[in-house]
Formats: sequence, C-alpha cells, structure tokens
Amino acid sequence: SSLPWYRRLARGGAIAVGGLGLLLSVALHEPIQIQPMLLSIAGPATTERPMPIRRVDPTSRLRGWRLLAAEVDRARAELRARGLEPVLATERWTQAAELRFYCVGHPPVHCLGVMLGDRDSQYDLWRPNPIADEADYRGRTFLLAGMELDRLEYAFDAYEPRRIVSYHENGQLIAEWTIVVAHGFRGFGEKKGIKPD
Repeated sequence: SSLPWYRRLARGGAIAVGGLGLLLSVALHEPIQIQPMLLSIAGPATTERPMPIRRVDPTSRLRGWRLLAAEVDRARAELRARGLEPVLATERWTQAAELRFYCVGHPPVHCLGVMLGDRDSQYDLWRPNPIADEADYRGRTFLLAGMELDRLEYAFDAYEPRRIVSYHENGQLIAEWTIVVAHGFRGFGEKKGIKPD
C-alpha cells in the first residue's frame, strides 16, 4: 500500500524539479521577462547603487557588450579620420575579451588591469603589450574603455573629455562604461611593479 504513495511523491517531485528547471532556464535565457520580479528584490536605484539589478541578476554582466563595442568602433573611426590609429585598452581582461569579439575586425585589445590592482591574466603574457613593452607604445594615442582614469593620469600627456556609454533594458540601467581618448603615452615607470625580463 506504500507503493502508490511513493509513486505519487516521486511523480510530484519530478514535476516540481522539472518546473523549477524550466523556470531557471527561461530566467537565464530570457532574463528581461523576469526583470520586474528581480527589480522588486533588488530595490530602487540610488546614487550609491545606480544599477541594483546587478545584485540579483548575474546575467546582467553578460549584456550590453554590443553597444559598448559599437561606441568604441565609432570612436576609433573618429580618431582614424583625424589620422590617428588608437591602441585599444581596458581595465579588466573580461572587457578586453568582449571588445575583441564584438568590435569590427576583431582588433587587438590590451588589458591594463595589473596596473590598477587587478589580478594577472593571459593579456600580461602576450607580447607586445603596453606594460612589458612601453617603448613600443610611447607617444601613442590610446582609446581606454572602462578605466579608473584617476589612477592612470601620470601615464598620458592629455585626455579628451570622457564619454559615458549606458546600456538600458526596460528603462533600467544595466551597465555603464567610460570611454576616453588618451594622448601621448608616457609609460608606467616604477609604478608598473612587474619584474624586468
């Protein structure tokens, strides 16, 4: 007599797990559909936390890269029209990978993260790069995306005004980056903290 009870429990458990799996699959593949629920959990945007959705939606970090790449491509085209071929650089290796993938022509993108306290990455090993091979880049114009510029002021002669790239979904700010053109690369000098060859 316990067999029918056990089968009902097993069937109910299988249906519940299947339904939960389906819900999670939809949430991961179509997060915009559940944004209202996530926003109610995350709370309202504040000055200190302008993108609260990022606290509860890990997939938000996967979106907006096409927009950023399009803005970087636009800035590259403007610089080329002025006779400059910029060096592309980001703060994090993940940003460098996304821009390399989404920018037109898949241009080289360097990661300066180790200069800003980020961990080492494969970008530090690929040569030439602006950290290990400063002389190859000295005097060049850089297009910096997603950088903490106050920590790099000493490395360039001049900066053009910052451009803010904001990615929204359903009226909510999901991601934001800064793009800056920096002229006259000076190098990192003693601040680079890497061992000489």
